[in-house]
Amino acid sequence: SGRCIALENDLRPALKRDELEVHFQPVVDGCSGRIDSIEALVRWRHPTAGMLDPAHFIALAEESGLIRELTATVMNQAFRRLREWRDAGLADLRVAVNVSAREFLRTRFIEDTMQRLTASDLPPDALELEITESMLIEDLDLAVARVNYLRGLGVRVSIDDFGTRYSSLGYLHRLPVNTIKIDQSFVRGLDGTRNSGPIVSAIVAIAAGFGFDL
Repeated sequence: SGRCIALENDLRPALKRDELEVHFQPVVDGCSGRIDSIEALVRWRHPTAGMLDPAHFIALAEESGLIRELTATVMNQAFRRLREWRDAGLADLRVAVNVSAREFLRTRFIEDTMQRLTASDLPPDALELEITESMLIEDLDLAVARVNYLRGLGVRVSIDDFGTRYSSLGYLHRLPVNTIKIDQSFVRGLDGTRNSGPIVSAIVAIAAGFGFDL
């Protein structure tokens, strides 16, 4: 559509003008009430369209070849803020960053990520990478190899929005992730107005069986 074309044309200068902002959402341990980590959420403060969430521009970034620059922008902002919070006394806090399939499977992605962590004086276990189920289908063997390597370095890996796309026990038993995150559409249905309870219970049981966190 014309709006998508206009946004794509605006994205490159937006990255140079620092219109991409990283907001942070705390992840709280349901048992202890302790803030376990923070999730980095990128937003685009567009000069005319207002605040845009990733659904409006991540696909455009991939198609236009800007996803690498966008990911670098998000990580640099997130790591800088995390370093400040750790220096302020939150020594064990980590940050979770969503990564697109194209970027996660890029040849130098891990090397570039580790360099950014080092530049921010952060250890590998300060980072959690959130990947989507769709990238697992795109190249499962490569995804498994990447996850194994990252886990060996100390980086945590989670599957985001679990249950909405290609959920399969076939890949779960091969993929050594730390965490699976149940899609919010199921969690919102736990108020009793939808039949999400059995689905969530099943996912929790699967996660427990594989030794994943939720």
